[in-house]
Amino acid sequence: MPMFLRRGAIITTFIVCYALTSFISGYVSAGLYSRNGG
Repeated sequence: MPMFLRRGAIITTFIVCYALTSFISGYVSAGLYSRNGG
């Protein structure tokens, strides 16, 4: 059975992807902020 047919699998995948991308974007924006004299 495909994984996305289960009820919470799409929500879980979305939360994990959101957490990973928000961590990456936070790291990148902090680096840009410190490089620009912040």
